[in-house]
Order: sequence, then C-alpha cells, then structure tokens
Amino acid sequence: SLCAQYADSIRYLDFKARAIKTPDQGYVPQNLPWRSEFVAGGQSGTLYAIDIVDDTTSYLSKSETDGWRRIDTIIHIGITMYGPDKLELPLYQLTDFNRDGFVDLVCQIETNMNGNRWTTIYLFHPQHGGLEKLRNTAEMDAWEIWDNPEYYPADSTIHCVREASLYGIYIESTYQLRDCKALPL
Repeated sequence: SLCAQYADSIRYLDFKARAIKTPDQGYVPQNLPWRSEFVAGGQSGTLYAIDIVDDTTSYLSKSETDGWRRIDTIIHIGITMYGPDKLELPLYQLTDFNRDGFVDLVCQIETNMNGNRWTTIYLFHPQHGGLEKLRNTAEMDAWEIWDNPEYYPADSTIHCVREASLYGIYIESTYQLRDCKALPL
C-alpha cells in the first residue's frame, strides 16, 4: 500500500521477485525489471518507484504529469537466489530518517563480513518537492555512500562507523545535517 509512515517506523519496499531454475541447478531472475511504487514526503507526498533492472542496478523514478522520470541509478549488491521465491535483494526502506515529519528513502546497497551497512540516503526536501540524495560534502566527488548511518535529532547530526577489520579497527565520522546537506564536524 502507498501509505504515510510514522516518524519512528520503517517500511521495506516489496518487490514481486521470482527466479527460475537453470539446467545447471542455479537460478536466474524472472520477469525483470521488478518494480515497487511508494509515496515519499507527507500525506500528499510524491509518487516514486524503484525498478530493479538487473542483479546490480536499480532505477529511482518520480511520477510526473507526462509519465515517469528517472532521477538516479543505484548500484547495489548482487541478487542472491536460493530458490524460485527465496531471493536476497537490496533493502529499500521508507522511514523518516531525519525526523522532520517527511518520508525519506534509505537504500542499503552493500554489506560485508565486518557488519558494515553501506547506505545511500534520499531525503525528502519539502521546498523542492521531492527526494534529494544526501551527499558527503567532505569528499571531493560528493561521496554518496554512508557507513552504518545513525541520525541524532537532538543536535541534527549523522554519526557513521566503518568497521575496517576483525581486529577492532574502525573509522568514525560525524556530520551536521543542514537543509539536506551533510557538513563534516
């Protein structure tokens, strides 16, 4: 259903994903692309869609009066297939990430054995009327991957931790969130 989210809730996008068995006993995706439509923003939010088009690529699109407009290409983990109905897909979450009362899109695009959750975040910007990718302004190329991001509304900060090894090495970073921009502290 296309519903608004409570401030502390998470709804995962559902894809009607299926695979078919191959002669070599493996599986391949069936009927790509897989689409899930959702509303971002508030009660009268904007209609968006995620289309998983292959095992490592998804498209984020926005509904407009003359049809769908592709906003971004999302590169993500491959699709793992254990059976016709047992597929491991990237996690697309609808939640109010920055606690501003609007539904945002959080995409877990990769994980690793250290427990890192590499994430891309799209915040709903009410003045611009749509989702905007949150970029790390400290990086020259405006890095768009966040390591295990957690938002703290008391001081409007995003705290990230990257586990670098099994030996306890990790990297922490903190950002001030201002007007859909993350500024390093």
